Amino acid sequence: YDAKTAPVAGWNLAKNFPGGATAEVKHTLENCSVFDRCHTVRVRICGEGIMEKLSGVTGERMTVPFAVAVALEDVELTVIAMMENDLLVLADNENSVNKLVELLGNVEVSDLSDQLAQLEIAGKKLVDVMADFDVPEEEIPQGNSVVRRPVAEVNSIMICNHRFQVPALTLVFTSEYAEGMWEEFVDTYPVKPAGYAAYDILTSKSN
Repeated sequence: YDAKTAPVAGWNLAKNFPGGATAEVKHTLENCSVFDRCHTVRVRICGEGIMEKLSGVTGERMTVPFAVAVALEDVELTVIAMMENDLLVLADNENSVNKLVELLGNVEVSDLSDQLAQLEIAGKKLVDVMADFDVPEEEIPQGNSVVRRPVAEVNSIMICNHRFQVPALTLVFTSEYAEGMWEEFVDTYPVKPAGYAAYDILTSKSN
């Protein structure tokens, strides 16, 4: 896709695609974009009493399954609970995961970053795009809900991404399908690929 790349956390990431970050932001706000987030961290955290400890961190107790954003100092993680005392954590880096582990105490941590892939789908026309993947609007997760279902025939976990200024989804699935899923979304009108520069602008709390 002739992207301009730059090194980030050991990865050579797409900073922006032809047209530039400003055009990608505009397209996302008016249509829909796909963001590759496979360079980020995905870990499984489990242990006895972990739900109570998590409630102490978030200040609320939720019914499984759920997804919740957890703010720790200057970082934010997404915690997904599909079963009691068994968490999937999505984070920008390992340091933020370590901070959460310190708060939760005696837990078991497994790095799933190589086994799971992660895409973000965001934009004004998100509902229309997901309809092309046979995901009806009522099955698009809202708030803290979690939906587990096939997307493009790939079993996926879908959660609402609250970071964006527009409707957005996080999709997590087995990494062997990463390239294929990326191609599926890029080939779906009106989706276009967007880089991390546009992602940072669209998820900035100052905007």
